[in-house]
Amino acid sequence: MRLVPLFLWILLLLACVNNNEIEIPQPLINNPQSGNKSNKVSTVAQIEFTKKHHDFSEIYQGEKLEYKFRFKNTGNANLIITSTKTTCGCTVSDYPKEPILPGESAYIKVVFDSENKSGFFHKAIEVMANTIPNNHVLEITGKILTT
Repeated sequence: MRLVPLFLWILLLLACVNNNEIEIPQPLINNPQSGNKSNKVSTVAQIEFTKKHHDFSEIYQGEKLEYKFRFKNTGNANLIITSTKTTCGCTVSDYPKEPILPGESAYIKVVFDSENKSGFFHKAIEVMANTIPNNHVLEITGKILTT
C-alpha cells in the first residue's frame, strides 16, 4: 500500500524530465516567414496579375474562346508556377513551365469551350505557385446564347 504513492511520485518525476530536444515541424523550417517577427521576407516570389477576372460577355454556343491572364513577378526570387486547376473539362489552362525571373512578365492562357453549354457561366482557375499565399484564383464569366 505504501508503494503506490511512491510509485506515483516516481512516475511524476520521470514525466517532468526535460531532455532539451525540441522537434520543429519541417514546414516551419521551410517557411520563409517562420520566426520573422517583421513579416518582411527578403527573398520570395510575388505574383501580381493585371486582372483576375475576365468577362467574355455574350458568346454563341459552340464557340471556343481564349483569354490570357497577364502577370508579373514583383518579388525578388524566381517565380515558379507548379500547377493550375480548372473547375470543369470545358476550361483548359496553360502556364509557363520555366521560372519567371524577378521583374519579368508572362501569362496564363485559358481556353473555354462552350460546346453543349447554355446560359450564364462562371469558371474558376486555381493557380499554385511558390508565393505567399501559394494559391491564386482567376475567373472567367459570360453568357452563352443558343441560335
